[in-house]
Amino acid sequence: MTPVKKQELSGQKSVDILQKIADNGGPGIDDPVAWQREIRQDNLLPGRE
Repeated sequence: MTPVKKQELSGQKSVDILQKIADNGGPGIDDPVAWQREIRQDNLLPGRE
């Protein structure tokens, strides 16, 4: 079996990485709605071109 400590460590690693991102000012997205619209690409569904 996998020890609980190992699972806790992987969770802590994720927290540490996210904290580093936050400490550096975040991902740099000023307007999340505009960012989402910009990156969103609607894919054509098969048979609906």
